[in-house]
Amino acid sequence: MNGTSTGRGTTPRHRPSTLGPLWAEALDLVVVALVVRLALAPWTALATDVQTWWNVAFHAIQRVPLYGLGLPGYSYPPLYGYWAMAVGLVAHGLGFNVPGGAHAFPASSLVGTLFGPVVTTPAATFVLKLPMIGADLATGAGLWALARHHEVPRHQARWMLGVWLFSPLVIVAGTVQGQTDSLVALAIVTVFVAVDREQWALAGVAVVGGLAVKVVPAALGVLLIGLVVGRLAGSARLRALGQLALGALGAAVVMFSPVFTQAPFLGTITRSGGLPAGLGGLNLYGLFTLPFTHGVEQTLLTHLTRVGDLTTLALLVSTLIGAWRCFRSPTTGQLARSTAWVMATALLTNAVANPQYFLWLLVPLIVLFGLIEPTPARRRTLVAINAAALAYLYALFGSLFFLAPLSVYSGWPGVGAVHAERAFLSRAVPGLGSTSVGGLLAWLATVVMVLFVARALFLMPPVSQAPRTARSPARVWWIPLVVVALVELVATGGEAALALPQVSASLSRSGVETVSARIGVSGVTNVNVSLVAIDPARDAHTILYFEDPRYPVVNGAYSDVVSIGQQMRALVSSQSPGVRVRVVATSDLAAYLSHPDHVSSTVIVDLQGELPEPVWSTGRTDPLVTWVREGGRLVVGGGAPGLFSARGSDLGQF
Repeated sequence: MNGTSTGRGTTPRHRPSTLGPLWAEALDLVVVALVVRLALAPWTALATDVQTWWNVAFHAIQRVPLYGLGLPGYSYPPLYGYWAMAVGLVAHGLGFNVPGGAHAFPASSLVGTLFGPVVTTPAATFVLKLPMIGADLATGAGLWALARHHEVPRHQARWMLGVWLFSPLVIVAGTVQGQTDSLVALAIVTVFVAVDREQWALAGVAVVGGLAVKVVPAALGVLLIGLVVGRLAGSARLRALGQLALGALGAAVVMFSPVFTQAPFLGTITRSGGLPAGLGGLNLYGLFTLPFTHGVEQTLLTHLTRVGDLTTLALLVSTLIGAWRCFRSPTTGQLARSTAWVMATALLTNAVANPQYFLWLLVPLIVLFGLIEPTPARRRTLVAINAAALAYLYALFGSLFFLAPLSVYSGWPGVGAVHAERAFLSRAVPGLGSTSVGGLLAWLATVVMVLFVARALFLMPPVSQAPRTARSPARVWWIPLVVVALVELVATGGEAALALPQVSASLSRSGVETVSARIGVSGVTNVNVSLVAIDPARDAHTILYFEDPRYPVVNGAYSDVVSIGQQMRALVSSQSPGVRVRVVATSDLAAYLSHPDHVSSTVIVDLQGELPEPVWSTGRTDPLVTWVREGGRLVVGGGAPGLFSARGSDLGQF
């Protein structure tokens, strides 16, 4: 199918397509793809990634802003963060136990070493992945819309849809791993659809939507400017540029204004948090990681200390060249070609590139290969890219690692099997020094990936074969934007409207032996306040440090390699050897409070952010209150200190 670019100032022509709508022509592919994703999503995860999303949901109910935890907390652009916040707020509003959405393990334990300190439950994992599943299907619908618009034969259209929906890399990145790059793919295909229909405002919104998930897709905005300037002239050009800018500006206000004043936000956009500790990943730098190339890597690290700047420069040059080509040939095909070159440049020159980033490249490749002709060579290239990316993931983690939610929930696969697989990948390869099996496999996967990305760029159809463009309505493509706005409204508005107790206190001396206390509590009713006189001069002989993985707080004591309790014990033993530090779990603490001893010289320390239900819940407050009144001392802290005193209970703040 040969297309011709429209001249400056001309109106694209459109002929009715013989290809039917998606629901009539390829519903079987969509249903099977959806069933596969629904079956995999609850039981699989890259635990450390999904832990970050759950961390946001958990802290949203404590009115902690999206970037309120600082870095490394939520270190991404904000769009997906709004979904995670909305999940936490809605679940809390419906009475679900948000803190119970994850299991925590000591980082030094076998489970913590294998999966990480926090593993989300199947239900929480599934809900957090819903946007990725929806984005996969919506991207497929976008590819089908492009195929239908350009009158692609039915078998080619089904190939485009199938190669996306059933790409192992696409399924693993979003449905299994739980990363958000499917949202970037949706933004890219939406730009292509908008350009086909000359809906420039929608194109601007889609570019900012991609930027609100990952930074690199913002380069499409520059490509669009070149395309508009090249395609249109006079008032039509100015009108299109105005619509493009208005759509981008409006989307930026909606998506970024709730977080613009939060200090870490700009750091996530500019990536100004510092340089990576090394070079590697699924890119050119990953080729220099074996013993016989290790010297090259060290030379790069020594002399190319500003690797991030070099990547930015390469991306800028590639983007400007792509914009010039879009100006010279303002078609959807050239836009897809330029997008592929920009994304490939970003992936291959980035300091560390991960497999899920290649979803950014798959979309323009599928568009170009499918709309023209998916020759056997082009198909084999996509298969090789998928295989290399999966091999790289296996080399890093193994396969059982991604079954963390299933393993913790059901006991299968056992931690012994996961450990054995990781041990195999860590085994040294004979004759290669300290190079492990996983390291060698990762290197081979990197070689294949680099070669076949270059091969894919070489196989892209020339501009003369680029798909034509035409004007037609695309109202359905505004639906995801409405959904985004509603999710953001729930996230930001729900956080602001969440009624939490605000406590104020002041002390004043009204006599020689009399101190008056004024306590104020807003936001709640029926609050009981108890005042207990404490002699600050009393010595403490025993510290009961509460630490229990059933009450997890991400970035808290149970997420540290060396916990706060261990640090406290070491510090006290060296500076106050007469003080005993004892780490207690929930049952130990409840048993002590039921039969306390040495009350006046004992301090209970709880930095988990909440008190365990057996100690403090509705109908079970007397042991702790009595202990405090008798002279016991309690220190409470955590991510949001003392906000919810007991999971599964509305008892309130302690």
